[in-house]
Amino acid sequence: MITIPELRGKDIIHSNKKGIVHSLGCKVSQVETESVAQLMRDAGYELSDRHKDPDLIFVNTCCVTGRAEAKSRRFVGSLAKRFPSARIIAAGCLAELKPDNLQALSPNIACLGTYAKDCMAPTASIFEYNDGLHTGISASGCGTFGFLPTPTDQNRARALIKIQDGCSQRCSYCIVPTTRGPSRSMEPDRALEDISRLEIAGFPEIVLTGIHLGAYGRDLSSKIGFDDFVVKALGILVKARLRFSSIEPQEVSDKLIEIVAADSRICNHFHIPVQNMDDRILVAMGRPYSSRQIEELAARILGKIPDACIGADVMVGFPGEDDHSFKITYDSLARSGFGYLHVFPFSRRPGVPASTMRDVPDRKVVAERVTAMRLLSERLRNTFYARFVGRELQACIESGQDSSGGYITARTDNYILARLIDAAGIPRRGLFKIVVESVSDELVLAKPA
Repeated sequence: MITIPELRGKDIIHSNKKGIVHSLGCKVSQVETESVAQLMRDAGYELSDRHKDPDLIFVNTCCVTGRAEAKSRRFVGSLAKRFPSARIIAAGCLAELKPDNLQALSPNIACLGTYAKDCMAPTASIFEYNDGLHTGISASGCGTFGFLPTPTDQNRARALIKIQDGCSQRCSYCIVPTTRGPSRSMEPDRALEDISRLEIAGFPEIVLTGIHLGAYGRDLSSKIGFDDFVVKALGILVKARLRFSSIEPQEVSDKLIEIVAADSRICNHFHIPVQNMDDRILVAMGRPYSSRQIEELAARILGKIPDACIGADVMVGFPGEDDHSFKITYDSLARSGFGYLHVFPFSRRPGVPASTMRDVPDRKVVAERVTAMRLLSERLRNTFYARFVGRELQACIESGQDSSGGYITARTDNYILARLIDAAGIPRRGLFKIVVESVSDELVLAKPA
């Protein structure tokens, strides 16, 4: 077996090698894959999804739900069949949880768990090997943030930076503490330097990401909190704006709300993993708050920042959820002031407390509840969007021209997705003003201000 320490110091350059990278899962997985892509380019690989005979394929897998796990397994297996001569490195959460399961798909698949992936930066020669990759330590025993670089050549308009990894909260349904290990943070000086590099690279928006973002800094000797880090980040930014990815409700402090309200360089957007609004279910989930606290939090945010968009993760079909319980969650979210919901069904994950809980609702009933909740999300989104018709908002490009009609999409600071009717003169990398014209499906039609 090859261990990470044995690989250190071997800097082999692979000229004329062809590679492909794929990411499955969350924003953290996406930015990690961008980091690996940068390492592969530095090691001499030419990266393109169009390669017909790649030498190396890197896949960052996901297993947060049963569906995500099955998708990752099928995708890795399909790559092995399509490219039988390529070396495939399956990394990330599923590779950490079930490496033997993935490697059994094909002899050309090697697994690199989450800790090993984080340690790829000290050497490029790891790409030389195809089997026996091993770190000697699982993610659950990892206390180090990792060495992956923050990529400045990201294949996106809005830059991502991972400043936190892992989770120590251990909700009853969640496999993440097993696959990613305990909460750990990037040192603030390194994080601030990377944020500065991203702004210099021309990104108009920088998104702070993490598995448990609000826990940032608790493991550091400096004991810097997330609120304090945001203040430091604002101190170095000149032109770019800052956005947070998902942040736990108990970590949206009054201080953080005040910081967002006082500084236009922070996007007026909070994505909060609420999960449920029935207190009985929240207790069973191991969530450290009540439904009343969620309602009060939403009211505090909107009281200070009326134009803020608040999104929520909502889990449907958790063990013990009955019609009454679902109605409590539905009705509460309907009057909450949320701008959209990210809805997904409960999925049993191996080894976590919820995997053995009884009274799981019937699949058909869960599917009906998911549909109802997604329709509610559509209504909340349209209601939120309609408030801004005729209003001027700040935006940046979300994606380039769409193949169907040549339209460009942009994202406002309060997370409205806008299709630009006339994109003449719009900077590809920069902030600009738009005027919302009308609401259409899950976006708005807008024009440059």
